[in-house]
Amino acid sequence: MFAQENAIFGIVAPAVHKLRKDLLSPLFSRRAVLGLEPLMQSKVDKFCIRLSERYDKGKASNLFFGYASMAVDIINEFCYGRCPEGLEALSDDTFESPLVMSTRHSINWTLWVYREFWWIRELVVNLPERLVNLFTPSNTWTVVMMNSLENMVDDMLRNPSVCKESSHPTIFGRFLNCDVSGGQRLLLRETLIQEAMGFIMAGSIELSSALAYGTFHVLNDPKVHQRLIEELVVAFPDPNNAVSFEILERLPYLTIVSTSAVYSHLDEFVYPGSNQFRPERMAYMELYMAFANVFRRFDMTIHETTSGDFKWKEYFGPGFVGRPLHAFTKPRAEYRAGSH
Repeated sequence: MFAQENAIFGIVAPAVHKLRKDLLSPLFSRRAVLGLEPLMQSKVDKFCIRLSERYDKGKASNLFFGYASMAVDIINEFCYGRCPEGLEALSDDTFESPLVMSTRHSINWTLWVYREFWWIRELVVNLPERLVNLFTPSNTWTVVMMNSLENMVDDMLRNPSVCKESSHPTIFGRFLNCDVSGGQRLLLRETLIQEAMGFIMAGSIELSSALAYGTFHVLNDPKVHQRLIEELVVAFPDPNNAVSFEILERLPYLTIVSTSAVYSHLDEFVYPGSNQFRPERMAYMELYMAFANVFRRFDMTIHETTSGDFKWKEYFGPGFVGRPLHAFTKPRAEYRAGSH
């Protein structure tokens, strides 16, 4: 269902891809990303509030969906300067918003078919919704997501100033800004919809997978868990007051955890030793902030999740085939949810 040939993640022509990349590059400099820290921290804080609410009800949290909800709300703010009305993923502690459920259920075997047989994808896209759902029930969620993104793009095309009202530069603000596109709207509606789809998928699937995988393995290894907590308590003495990313990125063991979470479920042939949970390569700002805040603020216990649930298949990104990570998230005594 994911037509991406006109989006930055799917453009084949080098010259066209360079134009799109150059348009967005200023938003991904270190300085620009650091400018998003207050936005990211606000979403992490809200996620922590939802975890606390869930625990107060005596229920385990679906951390995979929770991390995905946090990521979806961050990428929506980064793309559009706001969360679409009615689509805020962190709106409740079930973490089952339409965008989260659609990204989760849209990653399946159909992507292999669409990738290899483009004409099947085109056929399915143009079928009535009732027939699409017969082809595979998961497409129900894809239709929900597509309708939401189409409505969002149409709203921005009617009122481009919406993206400029944000406190920070936005991806779609760049797309719709005449000053950076030669005085004309750079992209057609269909291309904007493809870009919206691409950024939602890219901004949530890999991050939530890495966070869930890393959280499980830290909790599953008492020595790793204890060592991480000891480091965080020193650097993060009051869990009610956020610590800046520039401090977090200098914490050696947090770096080990964050980078291991990203790469330890990659292909063993490409990354030797990658099936072990160990320090490797690069990490991301959201990973550091999420791991630091969640582990510092909560005493977590895995609930009905095993290593077997993390067997995965490669689709658009890694798709875990088992039960999503669940855990009881008991707030630590010194943490007061909602006080930050």
